[in-house]
Amino acid sequence: MAHNATEPLDVLIIGGGFAGTAAEERQFPARQVLMATGITDELPDVPGLSELWGSRVFHCPYCHGYEVRGRDLAVIGGRNLGFTTHMVHLMRKWTDRVTFFTNGLSLDEADRALFEKRNVVLMDAPVSRVQPDPESETGVLVNTTNPNEAGGSASTTRSFEACFTGPDFHPNDQLLLAAGCESDNGWVVRQPNGRTSVAGLWTAGNVTSSPDQVSQAMGTGVATAIAIDQFLLDEELQQVRGRANE
Repeated sequence: MAHNATEPLDVLIIGGGFAGTAAEERQFPARQVLMATGITDELPDVPGLSELWGSRVFHCPYCHGYEVRGRDLAVIGGRNLGFTTHMVHLMRKWTDRVTFFTNGLSLDEADRALFEKRNVVLMDAPVSRVQPDPESETGVLVNTTNPNEAGGSASTTRSFEACFTGPDFHPNDQLLLAAGCESDNGWVVRQPNGRTSVAGLWTAGNVTSSPDQVSQAMGTGVATAIAIDQFLLDEELQQVRGRANE
């Protein structure tokens, strides 16, 4: 079943197959369904961050680390503590100038000591805004707000040549869960060949695997499509053999 992912879609299990209902009640019958609905990145609630997402703000060291090698780098913390702290350490492979704005993330003493040993500068002041650096094609200005002794606050702005952040990952798996697919630890369980626990329902990409790069998701999509085609062929051959034995 092929469908434009920008349209709403419901998938119903009917007999031995599926029926997908899209806009204007259009239906798509299918014997097998491959879901590749991806993931939603929830960014930290920092004004300006979403506007720069994908152009001056990134999250994947393996996708964009080489491009920012040797640069003065800011990393802004969000809700995803484990991913963000690990990403900071990965970025040290590309540059020795990393400033980590914890932005509400709680780090224990062991974490702080490890960052200090790796020469990562920690800034605990909340980030109040991120905006493009007009003096740079890739740089950002990071604004922080610090309370002062008079009961007010003081704003500080620093310029960086590049910026990363750690989003929270939310798989777009509502259709899979509604169909009854087994899940574990917040993710629909996917077998190596793309099968789910619901017969005839397959997945590929970030909807069941995070974090995947585009190339990885494309590869699993091709591999799963081949597995589906092989399954359909085996099913057809079984039917032919059954008729031949009648």
